Amino acid sequence: MLVLALLPSRMIRWVEWVAQPVEALVAPVQAPIQSVVAWLLPAAHTRDTDDAQVADLRRELAEMRTLYLSEQQSTKDLRRQLADLQLGASLNPDLVVQQLPARVIGGGADLAGGMLKVQAGTSNGVANNSVAVVGGVHLVGRVTRADLRMCYVVPITEPAAGPVQGTIMLADTIKGPLCHLTPKGDGTLRGLIADGSGTPADIKPGMVVRLDDREGWPPSAQMLVIGAVERVDPADQPLHRIVTVRPPIRPDRLSELVIRILETSAPRSGSGGGPP
Repeated sequence: MLVLALLPSRMIRWVEWVAQPVEALVAPVQAPIQSVVAWLLPAAHTRDTDDAQVADLRRELAEMRTLYLSEQQSTKDLRRQLADLQLGASLNPDLVVQQLPARVIGGGADLAGGMLKVQAGTSNGVANNSVAVVGGVHLVGRVTRADLRMCYVVPITEPAAGPVQGTIMLADTIKGPLCHLTPKGDGTLRGLIADGSGTPADIKPGMVVRLDDREGWPPSAQMLVIGAVERVDPADQPLHRIVTVRPPIRPDRLSELVIRILETSAPRSGSGGGPP
């Protein structure tokens, strides 16, 4: 074959006489042989196509997994919000209170006095002195200014909120002594325990303190949870004690809350009942 390859073409024309009969014999089986070879040794472009399809399928799987997890979290949030609203509704069954979920769009260092800017306003029935809560029963603060679509909430832990009176709960349904609390600006409230006459109650850390201030707060706020007793210290005056109460939530980390609106200040039919 090497010698024939080096010869001039005019000297190897006789090879064509042999090639033609051989091609006639090989042609019928050439196509099946190519199919078998292609099956045993797939072409590079076929592998590239398969790899691209696999990559597309993996990308779609990742997108569907992300969508599933997002919907699962949304469902969990809605169930938690429903449980919070039901818990808040059962707190004062004698009051007709509208509970309005709303987003917190600013607060803490963004606004003076630690106020929270909330996406709900007078168009939703919010008014000055409306009460803000989280978790159905945990008191956040109250509205000090309400615009058409926004309102501003002063948390109870801010000095601007002023003093508040609470009841230390000896058990779930047993009220203990009153306490006059003042926000200290460090996330806690502190004040004297009004033990009164008789044997002082045994106050321990962890006891729940609820709002009991009918002169300073609206009815929709009564018996909401202010926080838990963190520390009990002796006062300068004999037979007096000072209690430190810490709320379970930090207002500067809130992304949403619920505004409790008395039915008398709720919007009339047709004026809207939810956040814009």
